[in-house]
Amino acid sequence: MSTLRFRFTLFATVAVLILAWGCGSSNIVVPAGTVTVSAAGGDFTTAQAAVDASPPGTRIEIMGTVDGQLIVNKAVTLAGMAGGSTLRMLGAPMATTDESASTANSSAVIIIRDTSGVTIENLTASGPEDGIQIRNSTDVTVINVDASNNGDDGIDIRASSAVTVSGGIFSDNGDVGVQVRDGSDDVVINDVMAGSNVDRGVRIRESSNVSLIMATSTNNGDDGVLVRDMTGTLVDGCTITGNMGEGLHIRNSPDTVEQNNTVTGNTGGDIVID
Repeated sequence: MSTLRFRFTLFATVAVLILAWGCGSSNIVVPAGTVTVSAAGGDFTTAQAAVDASPPGTRIEIMGTVDGQLIVNKAVTLAGMAGGSTLRMLGAPMATTDESASTANSSAVIIIRDTSGVTIENLTASGPEDGIQIRNSTDVTVINVDASNNGDDGIDIRASSAVTVSGGIFSDNGDVGVQVRDGSDDVVINDVMAGSNVDRGVRIRESSNVSLIMATSTNNGDDGVLVRDMTGTLVDGCTITGNMGEGLHIRNSPDTVEQNNTVTGNTGGDIVID
């Protein structure tokens, strides 16, 4: 009889844990592995609940369109699935008066902050301000992300190091497609598209050791690529055409290496160094 009672108690406990996990409770802690997020009913219904409950090393798969802002503060992988996956923030942005302050909140859809070892792949980020913001973080990889049609920047990298952005689309944003700033270091931006942004396609400023490789920046409202107040910048193999400002504008960055680029048809001049 005691053996039967033990088995019944064990099965009941497991059932409760599975039910709570499926409901997306942020109070549940799951073992490292793979979990799913779906508004229609995955392991979690919001990405934030999945991140909060998952230990470092977890792969979090986003299925379909999931609403809500996401703050990532641990080493997890956020991955989209075949057929398209979107993290979306609707409505007005959070009240933020000065995002440049180190303690300020951000209105980005995905915020990676004060952490390391994060990977984002095959996702779309859509919201009223930045698509993705990376701040005070290291060892961050962003692969095949579409951060377009956001109200501010597509991706904004601040005070972070060892960041790689590869194969993404950062177009039709309300300010800049790709931005690196505020003392960031060791950043590689490779094979990205930044087109038809209201301001610049790519803006790299006040940082060091940034490489822009095989990028396309076209039809932006100001410069295609602005490099300003930088050390150790490489612009290599890029296509920079049809921008309303300068194509490649290098300002106060005397050691910038510019090579193998196609820079043509820009209203303010193709390559301007001052």
